[in-house]
Amino acid sequence: QFDEAMIHAIPHRKDKAKELLQFIHTNMVFIRSVDPQKMPQRICHNDTKLNNILFSKDDKALCLIDLDTIMPGSTLFDLGDILRTLVNPAAENEIDQEKIEFSIDMYRHFLQGLFQNRQILSEIEIKAIPWSVVYMPFLHGLRALTDYLMGDQYYAVNYADENLDRARSLLKVSSLGIENQDEMKRLLNDYL
Repeated sequence: QFDEAMIHAIPHRKDKAKELLQFIHTNMVFIRSVDPQKMPQRICHNDTKLNNILFSKDDKALCLIDLDTIMPGSTLFDLGDILRTLVNPAAENEIDQEKIEFSIDMYRHFLQGLFQNRQILSEIEIKAIPWSVVYMPFLHGLRALTDYLMGDQYYAVNYADENLDRARSLLKVSSLGIENQDEMKRLLNDYL
């Protein structure tokens, strides 16, 4: 769909997205460095963002909600999706890029919780967790940018450049994940 959008993009939108398109092309090698199809297939939620978790009054996670997305898939999608919403407190379509951050502390806390049940993941899945933190915001950003280039046909928008802002925000989280790869791998190795 992205390749198709590049061919049929609205010209002024493609021009506005130049910087994001460069980021996508520059980082495609990293994105393709792991093949999710080679991971164990499990029953996955496939939309594990923070607002799809039901919390108790005392802020304890109770369960996942919005169960219409459950199907076989890679746990890397679920792990990467929840991590993209944990490490960055800003909204998915945040306009102010200064508000977008990458909390390595939240990543560390997530690993602490995850490794209390380490036996549920294979070694190959565990080693790919830092990659998943980059992949999922990259994938969501690519989807938003594709929709922007094609004239906002999929995502509902409230203003003309909302999908562009969404893509900028998500791809910045992906970029920060690339910058934090060494630290994420170091923390992961501490738990291994």
